[in-house]
Amino acid sequence: MKNIIVGIAFIFLTGMISGCSSAGIAGFVKKGAVEWVVTGEMVKTDLENAALKIGNSVIDMKWLKIGIFERYILPELAYLEMMDAGITNQPDFPPYYEREMKKLYWSLLYEAGMKLETAELQQSKFPVVRVSHILIDVPAILKKKGITSTNTALTEEYWSQAYILSTNMIGRLQSSVTQKQLFENYAKQYSQDSLTAKGGGDVGYIIEGMTVPEFEAPLFDAKTTGLLAQPVKTQYGYHIVFIAETPKQKSLEEIKTLTGGNFQQQYKNLQNIMKIKQVKELYSIYMENKGIVINSIPYTLELIPEKSPVINIWGRDYNWRECKDLIEIFTPGFAKNLNFDTFLKEMKSLRNFLYFAGLSYTKGEQNKQEFINELAKRKDEWIKTYCTDNLKAQLYSAAYSAVKPKEVLSYYEKSKSLYVSTNGAVSFESVSNMIYKNLAQEKYDTLYTKWQTNSIEKYGLVWNEDALKELRNQLESAVKKQGN
Repeated sequence: MKNIIVGIAFIFLTGMISGCSSAGIAGFVKKGAVEWVVTGEMVKTDLENAALKIGNSVIDMKWLKIGIFERYILPELAYLEMMDAGITNQPDFPPYYEREMKKLYWSLLYEAGMKLETAELQQSKFPVVRVSHILIDVPAILKKKGITSTNTALTEEYWSQAYILSTNMIGRLQSSVTQKQLFENYAKQYSQDSLTAKGGGDVGYIIEGMTVPEFEAPLFDAKTTGLLAQPVKTQYGYHIVFIAETPKQKSLEEIKTLTGGNFQQQYKNLQNIMKIKQVKELYSIYMENKGIVINSIPYTLELIPEKSPVINIWGRDYNWRECKDLIEIFTPGFAKNLNFDTFLKEMKSLRNFLYFAGLSYTKGEQNKQEFINELAKRKDEWIKTYCTDNLKAQLYSAAYSAVKPKEVLSYYEKSKSLYVSTNGAVSFESVSNMIYKNLAQEKYDTLYTKWQTNSIEKYGLVWNEDALKELRNQLESAVKKQGN
């Protein structure tokens, strides 16, 4: 197709156009003046990246025009053509367009929210405590002995023995004058947490929200350093805990300093903690009837009140109607085909999505001029892409319809000797579909060329040859510089 573009008789205007900007590369003549739709600033980065890949050998005016036409001018011509043809007057266009514009709007809020989240993390402070622990891993002991949860008596006995062992160890530690040193020795000898035992049980800094609540509760309640008087029971067993540093509020930068090489993992932890803090479900799952419970009232999915808040994100409630509408934007048919499994899946996705998009929304990003301008730009790009896709689809449809069975058979008969020489004897049935596609592509190229020629003449495409030469010089310099 690119070779076809080169052969088209473009209308070239250079310095003859009065008042043309040096930045204008291609545009359309309207009422005797040129409206530039392509500038050097728009295309330079794309073309420079392409030029750096291929080298100077093919950077000529034809190469430039092909690249610029396909990427920047074709959408403009397709837009003009399809709008003149009344594409937006089709009955199914308004609802489709409305949904796509909502999708652009919320997607842009999501992108902005990802940037805002970083700022939120940088401005926030998080409770941090440093601890060491000795773990009596009861689940591991039970597994090793082959004791399952169905054996209640034995399970409870081993948990009781672990508690006694933990309290006895705490007693010995409490009476020691070298408590910290003895704790480290015990951790190395007895702790069943292989990751921390070698370091004397040192867990390092824990940010509130990083671990299970039952482990964190006594840690973040601690007022002084030293040994906790009681073992801490969690799903992992019993923990004997030594508070190395009492809880303090720390900024992101302070945590970065404290954690050093582990900061990347800590940063992910902080993101998760922030999400847990800012995303709240206002309902619980009602498994018996596959529904939900709101304010202690059970509902089947079909009877959830539209105005009932179901999630709270960044301090803002979203009711069921709002949630359904947002999901419907990205998953058309959600409400119509609602069931328990899709509800769980889509609500999870919505919570993750609104963590970012909802942050932007509550911060009022949608009212800022930068957001408004970017949204307008994306809407413009969307409609032009939509028109381009539809134009090509129409041309392809016409091309495929124009291929007749006789043409396919005739092509096969003429090329039979070629098939035999390359692949051996080949039946018509085995290659007819491929021939059909090849012939359709040829007809498409012909139709595309005809449309292109007519639309260029109809809308008055012009090129600024001086600006093109300057752009080519810049690209050649970039390639030369890379070679050095």
